[in-house]
Amino acid sequence: MKFEKINQFNRNYLSDESRLEGDADFIVFCENISDIKDAVKEAASRGFGITLQGARTGITGGAVPVKDPGAAGDVPADDAALQDGGAVPVTGAGGLSKVGGAVLNLSKMKQVYSIREDEKGYRIKSGPGLSLSEIEGVLKGGAFDISFLDDESKQNLDIIKRDRYFFPPDPTEKSASIGGIAANCASGSRSFYYGSARNFISSLDIVLADSTLFHIKRGRHSEAAASWPGTEDLKKQLKEHHSTFNIPDCKNAAGLYAEKDMDLIDLFIGSEGILGIIASLEFIVIKEPLFISGLLIFPPDISTNLNLAEYFRDNSFNSCITAAVEYFDRNALTLLRSFIDKGLFKTLFPFSANSTGGALYVEIHSDNTDEGLTLLETIALKLKEFAVEDNCVYVSDGEADLQRMKDFRHSVPESVNMSIDIIRKKGEDVTKLGTDLAVPDKSFRELFDIYYRDLEKSGLKSAVFGHIGDNHLHVNIIPENLGEYDTGKLLVRKWAEAAVSMGGTVSAEHGTGRLKKEYLELMYGKEGIEKIAYIKSLFDPGLVLNIGVMI
Repeated sequence: MKFEKINQFNRNYLSDESRLEGDADFIVFCENISDIKDAVKEAASRGFGITLQGARTGITGGAVPVKDPGAAGDVPADDAALQDGGAVPVTGAGGLSKVGGAVLNLSKMKQVYSIREDEKGYRIKSGPGLSLSEIEGVLKGGAFDISFLDDESKQNLDIIKRDRYFFPPDPTEKSASIGGIAANCASGSRSFYYGSARNFISSLDIVLADSTLFHIKRGRHSEAAASWPGTEDLKKQLKEHHSTFNIPDCKNAAGLYAEKDMDLIDLFIGSEGILGIIASLEFIVIKEPLFISGLLIFPPDISTNLNLAEYFRDNSFNSCITAAVEYFDRNALTLLRSFIDKGLFKTLFPFSANSTGGALYVEIHSDNTDEGLTLLETIALKLKEFAVEDNCVYVSDGEADLQRMKDFRHSVPESVNMSIDIIRKKGEDVTKLGTDLAVPDKSFRELFDIYYRDLEKSGLKSAVFGHIGDNHLHVNIIPENLGEYDTGKLLVRKWAEAAVSMGGTVSAEHGTGRLKKEYLELMYGKEGIEKIAYIKSLFDPGLVLNIGVMI
C-alpha cells in the first residue's frame, strides 16, 4: 500500500458523480483494515487532511477532495520519489512542498468475511468496497473470494443462494459500495416500505482519526457509549443530542442522525465520513418474497399520476405490500427517449405512446402468489376507474421483465448526467442542480405545484422523477450556461426554504456532502451546525476527516 502522487493517470479520482472537481496531492488504495490504519497514521505524520472515497457514485460531492488550507510543509530536496511523481511508501518520512491532502480510496476492499444468521435474516460482514451488484452476485451464486469464510459461513452461503435473499433498500446505483451506502444512509425505490439502509446495518468497524479501530454493534446508546474510553462528554451529548435538532416527520438524511435514546451505531450511519472511517460492516439480507411484480403505468395526465401515487401510498392490500412507488414526469421520459434514439441505451424499454402524464412505477411484494395475482386484478380495475388504457400499463412477467423496469428507472438519472456531460464538453462550467427534498404527506401537493410553477416561469430545462411514495422527488435542472445555473441555484434555495417551512428536509437520501451545506442550516439553525461540529470534534479532534463535508 502506497501513497501515490496525483497525476494525469489518476486525476479522475478527484471527482465523483456530482461532476464537482477537487484537488489533492496523493491517493491511497487501501486493500484491508491494516492499510487504513497505516494510511491514517502516515497522513497524520505528514499533516494531511483525509478525504474518504468508495465507488464515487455520490451526487453531493462528498468524495471530492479539497486541500486543507491550514497546513503546509517543506519537502527535502532529496525526496526524489515525491519530486518525480512516483509512489511513496507509507512508512516514508518528510513533508510536502505545498499545502497537501490525501485521498483514501476503499473501493478495493471487497472481502466477504462471514455470513451469520440473524433474527431478521442473515448478516453478511464485508469490506466497505463491496458493490451492490457484487452483493447480488454473492446472493445469486456469482463467483467471489470465499477464502475468509469459515464452515458455518459457507453453509449459510448455500442457504441464501438456494432460498433467494436480497438487500431490501435497493439503491438505484448498482455500482455503489456498501460502505458508501452506510456512510450516506442511502435508500432507493423499495425504501418506501423497507426503509433506508440504516434498518439493515447491524454492526460497524470504525477506524478513528487517531488510527484506533472500534467495533460498534447495534444496541442501546448508553451501553455502546460506555465502552468508548473517556466518553462521559459523549454520553452526555448523545443523551441530549436529539433535543438540538428539529427532526422532520418524513424521510430524512440531513446532518447527523438524532433520536431520543438512539444507538451509537446510528450516529455513524449517515455521518458521511466526518466521524470515522467504515473499515468493515455487517448488513442484513432477507428472504425474497415469493411474489414480486412491477407495474409501469402511463397515466393520461399529471393529475391522474398524482392521484394514483396517493392511492398506492395510502392503501394497504392484506398480505401484499407496496414496496415502491416511483414517479417520472413527461420531461424525464422525453430526455430518456432522446438518448435511446441515439443508441446510447441498449436495453429495450417499455414505453407507452401516451406519455403526457409521465409514468408511475409500482412494485408489489407478497409471500402468497395467489393473493398477489388477485391484487393485480384489483389494480387493473382501479386503473380503469382512473381512465388508464390497457395499452398504457406494463406488468412484469418474470425476473427479466422486472429488470427491464429497473433499468428504465436507473436510466432516467443517467440521461440527466449525460446531458450535463454534453454541456460541459461545450465549455460550460456547470453541474446539474438536483433537489433531494421531502415533506410530510399533507404538504406534498403544495410543494409539487411550486416546483412546476417556478420551472415553467423560469424556462429552464428540467427532468423530475423519484420516490413519490415518500413525497420525495428529485427535481433536476439542466442548465445550458452559467446564467441558467445561477437562476437554477436560486430556485433550489427557494424550494429548500419552502420544504423546511412545511416541516420537511433538505436531504432525504443523498446526504449533505459539499454541495448542500448551505441548506443544512435552514433546517437546524446555527446551534445545530455547531452541535454537529462539536460531535465531530469528540471523534476527530484534529479535524482531518472529510473536512468541508456536511459542515
